[in-house]
Amino acid sequence: MRPSRFFRRHFAGHSVFMTSEGRPLRILAIGDGDIASIELSLRIPLRWMSRTLGIKYNLIYAPDLPNAPSRDIDLVLLMRVYDKGSVSFTRSLKQMGIPYIYMMDDDLDLIDPKTPLGALLAAADARSNIATISKFASAVMVFSEALREKFHRYNPETFVMPAPSGSPHPLERATPARHAPEVRIGFAGGAVHADSLSIIENVIGDLLEANPALVFETIGQQSSGLAGHPRYRHFPFVPGGMGAFFQFLHSRAWDVGLAPLQDTVFNAAKTDNKYRTYASAGVPAIYSNVSSFRQSVRDMETGLLVDNTLEAWRNAIELLLRDETLRQSIVEAAASDVERRFNVPAVCLEYLRVIFAVLERSKVCEVSPALPTARGA
Repeated sequence: MRPSRFFRRHFAGHSVFMTSEGRPLRILAIGDGDIASIELSLRIPLRWMSRTLGIKYNLIYAPDLPNAPSRDIDLVLLMRVYDKGSVSFTRSLKQMGIPYIYMMDDDLDLIDPKTPLGALLAAADARSNIATISKFASAVMVFSEALREKFHRYNPETFVMPAPSGSPHPLERATPARHAPEVRIGFAGGAVHADSLSIIENVIGDLLEANPALVFETIGQQSSGLAGHPRYRHFPFVPGGMGAFFQFLHSRAWDVGLAPLQDTVFNAAKTDNKYRTYASAGVPAIYSNVSSFRQSVRDMETGLLVDNTLEAWRNAIELLLRDETLRQSIVEAAASDVERRFNVPAVCLEYLRVIFAVLERSKVCEVSPALPTARGA
């Protein structure tokens, strides 16, 4: 049975998706901006649930919040918001008896206040606002165990969620045109990962000098250390959302993808997004041996895990470049793993578990506010 048919049969008629007025459930989703986290964790799951289960949703960004919530909203999802306007909005939700779920995929408290983003967070009193929003939420959804431990202090109803791969059909992608005689290695990541990219810049520089066929490419974050090298290519972010990004990444046909990540407390709270990205795009990849990747990558099977030393990175890149059989086996195993664990229906099922619990508890509380609620994971 196809996943969408299963969901329609077993969930679409559930009472939580129909209000007492006989209309479909309405969800308001609020994100902090038009960024990949919002598309992956809000837009993609909500779009799928809308098509499959008939729920209605509206996705807006924090600066566009109305002064007060509408009474025809049944549930609110807030992701990464931390401003005073969002705190005020959640207070209005509580007063009106509208449940809300708070979602977070980074530990914003750990961002250096000397950086532009850190200064912005400090000026907005983000730490206090995040704690307040979390404390009064009906549930909190996070995407790593490190964040669960932190947010559980604010709210016992805190759950670790998976995030979708971002690519709906990783195993159905056509093989891209080859680029012989070039050999391409690449890095895809946001424009805030210069510190992680710096881990491998010296290694890449040496490999480029030793191998005249080798080309290094980056998407998003530019390599300052390799800028100007004749066989370094940088591509800015791809407009058009996740679909356009995956199409472009796949078209580059990288022989090896790289995912260096500094081993910091902040990064320990991050998701395994690069694993899901490379696996979905059919790129055999090497990952830093840090907690974000150790939980997903099986060494020498779905990717290579390496310590953040120059020697370890050099050896891993050279191994994967010369072993085509290993590259192909990693592509197949990683794609299968990501399709099984991070496909949109599987992710939405986990979302629905929390949504069901919140809405059913909300209905019970309308009748008997004194009833105890279930404890979070």
